[in-house]
Amino acid sequence: MAYPRTVMAWLFCFLIVMETISGPAALLQSDIFRDPPRITNSSTPTLIHKRGDSASLFCEASGMPTPTVSWTKNGEPLMDSVGRKTVDGNRIEIVDLHHEDGGVYVCTFTNSISQVSQSIKLVVEGSAFIMTPPENTTVREFQKVKLNCQAEGYPENITYRWYRDNVDVKLHPKFMERGEIQIDGRLVISNVLRTDSGWYRCRPTNGIGMAPEAKAYLNVTYPPEVLPVERNVYFPKGMTDYLPCPIDANPPVYTVTWTKNNQLVDLSSNGRIGLGQDWSLVFTDIRSEDTGAYTCTPYNDNGMGRSSDLMQVVVRDPPYFTMRPNPYYQRMPGESVTFPCAASGTPLPVISWRKPDSYVPDDSRVSRDRHNLTISQLQKSDHGKYECVAKNAVTTVITSTLLIIEMTTPHAPYNVTVTTTQFSAKIDWKPAYDGGYPQRYVIWFKRENDQGWQTISVLPLEATSFTIHKLVPDSAYEFMVMSRNQLGNGLSSNKVLARTKGYDGSLPITPPTNSMGQTYFPRIESPQGPRPGTPENITAILFDNGTIRVSWDPPTASQVPIFYYHLRYRKLGSARWETTSGKIKHPQTYYTLRGLLEGDTYQFQVIAYSLYAYSYPSNVAEIVIDRLAQVGVGIRCQVHAIFNPQTS
Repeated sequence: MAYPRTVMAWLFCFLIVMETISGPAALLQSDIFRDPPRITNSSTPTLIHKRGDSASLFCEASGMPTPTVSWTKNGEPLMDSVGRKTVDGNRIEIVDLHHEDGGVYVCTFTNSISQVSQSIKLVVEGSAFIMTPPENTTVREFQKVKLNCQAEGYPENITYRWYRDNVDVKLHPKFMERGEIQIDGRLVISNVLRTDSGWYRCRPTNGIGMAPEAKAYLNVTYPPEVLPVERNVYFPKGMTDYLPCPIDANPPVYTVTWTKNNQLVDLSSNGRIGLGQDWSLVFTDIRSEDTGAYTCTPYNDNGMGRSSDLMQVVVRDPPYFTMRPNPYYQRMPGESVTFPCAASGTPLPVISWRKPDSYVPDDSRVSRDRHNLTISQLQKSDHGKYECVAKNAVTTVITSTLLIIEMTTPHAPYNVTVTTTQFSAKIDWKPAYDGGYPQRYVIWFKRENDQGWQTISVLPLEATSFTIHKLVPDSAYEFMVMSRNQLGNGLSSNKVLARTKGYDGSLPITPPTNSMGQTYFPRIESPQGPRPGTPENITAILFDNGTIRVSWDPPTASQVPIFYYHLRYRKLGSARWETTSGKIKHPQTYYTLRGLLEGDTYQFQVIAYSLYAYSYPSNVAEIVIDRLAQVGVGIRCQVHAIFNPQTS
């Protein structure tokens, strides 16, 4: 607004304070010093953070009298700092944001005049999180089933996928004709079938991060059902046979009843007939009276299943051999052999030959004349058992013979087993044919990852068991057994892998012994169990004849018995330690050395050994070998110790 220049002037307002103010003057004073709360600053109305981040919410306000502030979240008051959340006046700090930290936060400022509020929406953005996972569910066939999978996340546009046996359910043929995935994530299957049993996985996603998964097993139960069986069955008189009752059931059947000619079979009154583990009906010493029409009926917790089709049993004589091969045949390499075989029966049986542990050669050396088997130009590999098989609709009968090929190297041992301790392995085997000469055995063994094999000859010669000693504890070894005779080496057995036992907590006070009763100290490659204490007070003394005597004290505190020591030495400045030959058996605590070079300074250390572990090295003793000492003039040496307990 503009004023004419002629009326412009200074305007002043004077406030006169009187001792007593009442009436309109008092009202004037009250209105001047009171101001309702007003928001002057705050966080943005919407804060978006990722799960795991930190968030800070604040509000600022003015007013007279000074307003007080309070906070609510989703309508509930926030009074104190709790856990990851700190409420400090007009500010809230939250660390490691969780999904449940999201919501609407309201700061309210209040004074004696009025109040004012400000809303701040905190959105914790993150991948979908499964709130209600599916649970293992059992349902009867043809009923409806619902598998839950409720998830939350931000953004809230969650898509649900279900998988059965790692395949999307929508890709299973005709599955979605009976099933649907509802908007809340539930998988609903109507008219559920037994083939629907399996593992189901729910995978919700909102496009952020990795989709979580939860799985559950759907178990569809149904009454038992007998699978198709043969309608006409021949039983061999005088022999053993059975009638099957193949069943599909869930849960498993708990009993099966059998009928013969519509009458219940009383298993308790007939010792020749009984139930097999698979609910089959087993007959022994079959007789003509066993002829008849049989059915089986299964039961489970869902009720009685339908009976099987009729199985008509006809009892007949089994096929029989009219000609058999001899029990065994002995031949030399290059010769021929003929195995005769003939059989009869109703119906007429079919005859074939087989070699149980291998196969009948199929080359020009083999011929079949009627039912006889002839092998010419015999080889070592032809050695073994042969079977003539006669089969018809009633049953199968077998007769066998053994072909022995003599004057060959031995055949491979078999059924090799290995039993281990911490330091040894006992190998057992079955001997194969010796080729016609006495055979002996050689054990081949090695650490699993080693390149070369070690061999040990077995004594006595006829032994089929042998123990190898001085093995490393808790280590994998490979073993083979090879046989040989005067014609040479035979084939080796299959390899057997076995692991020696490790430290078992025991503390032996005597060393192990070998097959001769001699004690030995096993090799230690890495400590197992508690270590022995460290040897102490190591000293080295140089004598005028040039010898050096190194001595030490045994450990004052050792958790395990000490069996021996190793003394090692090196020239000063060298990184490589040399070990004296042999083990220094406890309780000896000294060792004498000769032949070290004059004019050099040497260092010495001692290591203590138990059966499973070794100690940390002792302190270092250091000595200078003077030339005068070498020629016998007198003792001139320096001896001192350096503390170095962890040197390896």
